[in-house]
Amino acid sequence: MKIRNWKWWRLFTKIKPLLQVTRQDEELTQKQEEIRRMKAEMDSRTLQVQETEQQLQMVQQERTVVNERLIHLTEALVESDEVCFNNLFD
Repeated sequence: MKIRNWKWWRLFTKIKPLLQVTRQDEELTQKQEEIRRMKAEMDSRTLQVQETEQQLQMVQQERTVVNERLIHLTEALVESDEVCFNNLFD
């Protein structure tokens, strides 16, 4: 007796492709979920990068202000030193 003639074998050969389709559907669903998760993570990281860039710009602006203030204070100190020095020898 050949296996091809058995009823369970015919049933199995009809169902097997359906099982593959179900497995492919499950894999597709998993891949779609992974894509959604990765997009959400990418959006989150993009937002973090933007926030970090904004913070960097603020810190650079503060640094510029502090440097300008330092220059003015240094100039004022030099001027006051010159006045004191001139007063000592006048």
